[in-house]
Amino acid sequence: MLLLKFSTAILFLFVSSNAFSMFTEKECLDAGFSINVAHKDKITFGMAQTKLKVMKDKCEIIVSHQKLKFIKNQWKVDVCREPVHIKAGFTGVEVLKKSGSCPNKKEPEFCEALVKIREIIQDDGLIFAKGEKENLSTDHGKIYCAYQLLGGYLDGNRIYSRYAKSTKSMTAPAPVHPLTPVESSPSVDPVQPASDKQTEDGTF
Repeated sequence: MLLLKFSTAILFLFVSSNAFSMFTEKECLDAGFSINVAHKDKITFGMAQTKLKVMKDKCEIIVSHQKLKFIKNQWKVDVCREPVHIKAGFTGVEVLKKSGSCPNKKEPEFCEALVKIREIIQDDGLIFAKGEKENLSTDHGKIYCAYQLLGGYLDGNRIYSRYAKSTKSMTAPAPVHPLTPVESSPSVDPVQPASDKQTEDGTF
Protein backbone atom coordinates (compact mmCIF):
# COMPACT_ATOMS: atom_id res chain seq x y z
CA MET A 1 0.00 0.00 0.00
CA LEU A 2 2.82 2.36 0.93
CA LEU A 3 4.63 1.47 -2.29
CA LEU A 4 1.49 2.24 -4.31
CA LYS A 5 1.13 5.67 -2.71
CA PHE A 6 4.82 6.39 -3.31
CA SER A 7 4.53 5.38 -6.98
CA THR A 8 1.43 7.53 -7.42
CA ALA A 9 3.21 10.53 -5.90
CA ILE A 10 6.21 10.08 -8.20
CA LEU A 11 3.93 9.79 -11.24
CA PHE A 12 2.05 12.95 -10.23
CA LEU A 13 5.29 14.91 -9.86
CA PHE A 14 6.53 13.66 -13.23
CA VAL A 15 3.33 14.64 -15.04
CA SER A 16 3.19 18.01 -13.30
CA SER A 17 6.78 18.89 -14.15
CA ASN A 18 6.23 18.01 -17.81
CA ALA A 19 2.96 19.92 -17.98
CA PHE A 20 4.54 23.17 -16.81
CA SER A 21 7.92 22.92 -18.58
CA MET A 22 8.37 25.10 -21.66
CA PHE A 23 9.08 23.32 -24.93
CA THR A 24 12.42 23.96 -26.59
CA GLU A 25 13.11 25.94 -29.72
CA LYS A 26 14.05 22.73 -31.56
CA GLU A 27 10.76 21.07 -30.57
CA CYS A 28 8.86 24.11 -31.79
CA LEU A 29 10.73 24.22 -35.10
CA ASP A 30 10.22 20.50 -35.79
CA ALA A 31 6.52 20.59 -34.91
CA GLY A 32 3.74 20.29 -37.47
CA PHE A 33 0.15 21.33 -36.84
CA SER A 34 -2.97 23.06 -38.12
CA ILE A 35 -4.90 25.23 -35.66
CA ASN A 36 -8.21 27.06 -36.08
CA VAL A 37 -9.21 29.78 -33.62
CA ALA A 38 -12.51 31.63 -33.96
CA HIS A 39 -14.40 34.19 -31.92
CA LYS A 40 -17.52 36.28 -32.39
CA ASP A 41 -16.99 39.65 -34.02
CA LYS A 42 -18.18 42.63 -31.98
CA ILE A 43 -18.82 44.73 -35.09
CA THR A 44 -21.66 42.41 -36.14
CA PHE A 45 -22.84 41.93 -32.53
CA GLY A 46 -21.72 38.31 -32.59
CA MET A 47 -23.52 37.36 -35.81
CA ALA A 48 -20.24 36.77 -37.67
CA GLN A 49 -16.97 35.23 -36.60
CA THR A 50 -13.36 36.27 -36.97
CA LYS A 51 -11.34 33.21 -37.95
CA LEU A 52 -7.62 32.58 -37.70
CA LYS A 53 -5.91 29.50 -39.09
CA VAL A 54 -2.23 28.76 -38.48
CA MET A 55 -0.69 25.86 -40.38
CA LYS A 56 2.88 24.82 -39.66
CA ASP A 57 4.99 22.19 -41.37
CA LYS A 58 8.46 22.37 -39.84
CA CYS A 59 9.97 25.62 -41.20
CA GLU A 60 6.93 26.74 -43.19
CA ILE A 61 4.17 28.70 -41.46
CA ILE A 62 0.94 29.79 -43.16
CA VAL A 63 -1.29 32.35 -41.45
CA SER A 64 -4.83 32.71 -42.85
CA HIS A 65 -7.28 35.29 -41.52
CA GLN A 66 -10.93 35.96 -42.24
CA LYS A 67 -12.96 38.86 -40.89
CA LEU A 68 -16.60 39.63 -41.69
CA LYS A 69 -16.64 36.75 -44.23
CA PHE A 70 -15.30 38.87 -47.10
CA ILE A 71 -12.04 40.30 -45.68
CA LYS A 72 -9.47 37.56 -46.21
CA ASN A 73 -5.70 37.59 -45.95
CA GLN A 74 -3.01 34.94 -46.10
CA TRP A 75 0.74 35.00 -45.55
CA LYS A 76 3.28 32.22 -46.03
CA VAL A 77 6.66 32.38 -44.28
CA ASP A 78 9.58 29.95 -44.39
CA VAL A 79 11.64 30.77 -41.30
CA CYS A 80 14.60 28.69 -42.56
CA ARG A 81 14.95 30.44 -45.92
CA GLU A 82 17.06 33.42 -46.93
CA PRO A 83 16.52 36.26 -47.62
CA VAL A 84 13.91 37.29 -45.05
CA HIS A 85 10.62 37.61 -46.93
CA ILE A 86 6.85 37.06 -46.85
CA LYS A 87 4.68 35.50 -49.54
CA ALA A 88 1.34 37.29 -49.39
CA GLY A 89 -1.98 36.44 -51.05
CA PHE A 90 -4.47 33.61 -51.52
CA THR A 91 -4.38 33.14 -55.30
CA GLY A 92 -1.65 35.33 -56.74
CA VAL A 93 1.50 35.41 -54.64
CA GLU A 94 3.27 38.69 -53.91
CA VAL A 95 6.79 38.38 -52.51
CA LEU A 96 7.56 41.01 -49.88
CA LYS A 97 11.30 41.11 -49.31
CA LYS A 98 12.82 42.74 -46.25
CA SER A 99 15.30 45.52 -46.85
CA GLY A 100 16.71 46.96 -43.63
CA SER A 101 14.84 47.44 -40.37
CA CYS A 102 11.26 48.68 -40.09
CA PRO A 103 9.96 51.25 -40.73
CA ASN A 104 11.50 51.33 -44.17
CA LYS A 105 10.50 53.64 -47.00
CA LYS A 106 12.08 51.33 -49.58
CA GLU A 107 9.93 48.33 -48.63
CA PRO A 108 6.84 49.66 -46.78
CA GLU A 109 4.75 46.66 -47.86
CA PHE A 110 6.94 44.25 -45.88
CA CYS A 111 6.74 46.32 -42.70
CA GLU A 112 2.97 46.71 -43.04
CA ALA A 113 2.57 42.94 -43.47
CA LEU A 114 4.82 42.29 -40.46
CA VAL A 115 2.68 44.53 -38.24
CA LYS A 116 -0.54 42.98 -39.58
CA ILE A 117 0.63 39.40 -38.94
CA ARG A 118 1.79 40.29 -35.43
CA GLU A 119 -1.47 42.03 -34.50
CA ILE A 120 -3.67 39.26 -35.91
CA ILE A 121 -1.82 36.48 -34.07
CA GLN A 122 -1.87 38.48 -30.84
CA ASP A 123 -5.49 39.68 -30.98
CA ASP A 124 -7.18 36.67 -32.61
CA GLY A 125 -4.79 33.87 -31.66
CA LEU A 126 -2.93 34.25 -28.38
CA ILE A 127 -5.89 35.89 -26.64
CA PHE A 128 -8.49 33.31 -27.68
CA ALA A 129 -6.55 30.03 -28.10
CA LYS A 130 -7.21 27.46 -25.38
CA GLY A 131 -4.60 25.94 -23.10
CA GLU A 132 -1.24 27.01 -21.73
CA LYS A 133 1.41 28.56 -23.93
CA GLU A 134 4.08 26.40 -22.25
CA ASN A 135 2.49 23.21 -23.60
CA LEU A 136 3.06 22.51 -27.29
CA SER A 137 0.16 20.05 -27.36
CA THR A 138 -2.39 22.84 -26.67
CA ASP A 139 -3.78 25.31 -29.19
CA HIS A 140 -2.26 28.17 -27.23
CA GLY A 141 1.15 26.49 -27.19
CA LYS A 142 1.07 25.91 -30.94
CA ILE A 143 0.04 29.49 -31.70
CA TYR A 144 2.75 30.73 -29.33
CA CYS A 145 5.34 28.52 -31.05
CA ALA A 146 4.48 29.97 -34.48
CA TYR A 147 4.38 33.50 -33.04
CA GLN A 148 7.88 33.15 -31.59
CA LEU A 149 9.39 31.78 -34.80
CA LEU A 150 7.76 34.47 -36.93
CA GLY A 151 9.00 37.17 -34.56
CA GLY A 152 12.55 35.87 -34.61
CA TYR A 153 12.61 35.58 -38.40
CA LEU A 154 10.66 38.62 -39.59
CA ASP A 155 11.55 41.08 -36.84
CA GLY A 156 14.86 39.68 -35.59
CA ASN A 157 16.38 38.64 -38.96
CA ARG A 158 17.10 35.16 -37.64
CA ILE A 159 17.37 32.30 -40.13
CA TYR A 160 16.47 29.07 -38.33
CA SER A 161 17.86 25.61 -39.04
CA ARG A 162 16.28 22.29 -38.11
CA TYR A 163 19.74 20.72 -38.01
CA ALA A 164 21.18 23.05 -35.40
CA LYS A 165 21.32 21.57 -31.92
CA SER A 166 19.42 23.97 -29.69
CA THR A 167 17.94 23.40 -26.25
CA LYS A 168 16.95 27.03 -25.86
CA SER A 169 13.59 27.53 -24.18
CA MET A 170 10.85 29.48 -25.95
CA THR A 171 9.95 31.52 -22.85
CA ALA A 172 11.47 34.77 -24.08
CA PRO A 173 8.89 37.04 -25.74
CA ALA A 174 9.13 37.66 -29.46
CA PRO A 175 11.02 40.85 -30.31
CA VAL A 176 8.68 43.78 -30.76
CA HIS A 177 9.89 46.97 -32.38
CA PRO A 178 7.15 49.61 -32.67
CA LEU A 179 6.87 50.78 -36.23
CA THR A 180 6.76 54.52 -35.71
CA PRO A 181 6.70 56.67 -38.83
CA VAL A 182 9.98 58.20 -39.86
CA GLU A 183 9.94 61.98 -39.87
CA SER A 184 11.36 63.46 -43.02
CA SER A 185 14.29 65.79 -42.48
CA PRO A 186 13.63 69.46 -43.28
CA SER A 187 14.73 70.53 -46.71
CA VAL A 188 17.87 72.62 -46.84
CA ASP A 189 18.48 75.11 -49.59
CA PRO A 190 21.67 74.35 -51.46
CA VAL A 191 24.58 76.65 -50.69
CA GLN A 192 25.17 79.05 -53.51
CA PRO A 193 28.76 79.20 -54.69
CA ALA A 194 30.56 82.44 -54.04
CA SER A 195 30.90 84.73 -57.02
CA ASP A 196 34.00 86.68 -57.91
CA LYS A 197 31.96 89.31 -59.72
CA GLN A 198 30.62 92.34 -57.90
CA THR A 199 26.88 92.89 -58.13
CA GLU A 200 25.30 96.14 -59.19
CA ASP A 201 24.53 97.19 -55.60
CA GLY A 202 28.09 96.61 -54.47
CA THR A 203 27.51 93.35 -52.53
CA PHE A 204 29.06 89.96 -53.22
